[in-house]
Amino acid sequence: ELWDSAVKNSLSKVKILSYADVLEEALGLGVSVPPEVTMGFPNFTILTYEEKTHGAGVIALTELFKGLSDKQGDDLMIFPSSIHELIVMPAKGMDVDFARQMVSSVNENEVSPEEFLSNSVYVYHRETGEVSVA
Repeated sequence: ELWDSAVKNSLSKVKILSYADVLEEALGLGVSVPPEVTMGFPNFTILTYEEKTHGAGVIALTELFKGLSDKQGDDLMIFPSSIHELIVMPAKGMDVDFARQMVSSVNENEVSPEEFLSNSVYVYHRETGEVSVA
């Protein structure tokens, strides 16, 4: 009962950002980014909480990943960007070794030690509904 209540409360505070959302926010133009601007870029989603802090905890919300993987029609690769957010992409065609190297490099060069979460890459398995280390 406690777990169900915590999940329900957490799900109500999740913020899901697309690549276009991130561009719009970074550019601060207050206008929508046209689809042609994002064409050819990875189809990724950023998961965090509304406050954009300590959002990596959403990794425990497998119900959230189920919806995203159903929409993508694929398993999901989960990249711990920091303690504040996760980056999620369709797993199809993803090279796991390259993904690990990318996460390690970003963590080493861009993430402060107090916001570091993990150099691991995770997979949400659509068929089983489980998250595991890739």
